[in-house]
Amino acid sequence: SQSSPSETLHPASNTLNPASETLHPTPQTLHPAPASFLIGGSGDIWCAADIFRMIRETGVQLVSVARGCIGNPWIFRQARAMMAGDLEAATRPPTIGQQREVLLDHFQLSVDQHGEKKAGMMMRKFGIKFSRHHPQGPEIARAFIAVKSLDDWRRVLDANYLNLDAPGVLADMTTGPRMNGCEEESCEGQVVEEGCAT
Repeated sequence: SQSSPSETLHPASNTLNPASETLHPTPQTLHPAPASFLIGGSGDIWCAADIFRMIRETGVQLVSVARGCIGNPWIFRQARAMMAGDLEAATRPPTIGQQREVLLDHFQLSVDQHGEKKAGMMMRKFGIKFSRHHPQGPEIARAFIAVKSLDDWRRVLDANYLNLDAPGVLADMTTGPRMNGCEEESCEGQVVEEGCAT
């Protein structure tokens, strides 16, 4: 099938006041485009709920997750669950085993791309993001900060990611001080929370 042309908009937050709301333009405020031209949005997407909030509030047909999936690849599974109406799956955090598997794969991919020394330095920030899904998040984050090699990475996992069937936690993946709805709207509303959802 032939794909439709599209454009994704990424409005900037107020750089002088990071806690301020980002103003999202709506397709109606933009230059008229053919009906076959799809307009997407990006920015402030930190959980599956935010995807559908943007669609509801702006009328865009596409949403780009971007930084919202860093440390939270489960956001896509959660979004699909929300689309299917499975709110239980949409708000289910990743298990410790699921987290361990992704953490191992991510580090190995980074090693393959950059070499172990560079990967050891680069992966610290990703480990910190992933740690938000762990019940002992702050402690796990501190352990990832000390990582310098694949062996260090594995030692963190062996020490903290052994109870594979244990549930993780619903994590707040926002990077700034402002909460943007992930914990304020519930399953009973039009949006689901996850950390907001996995």
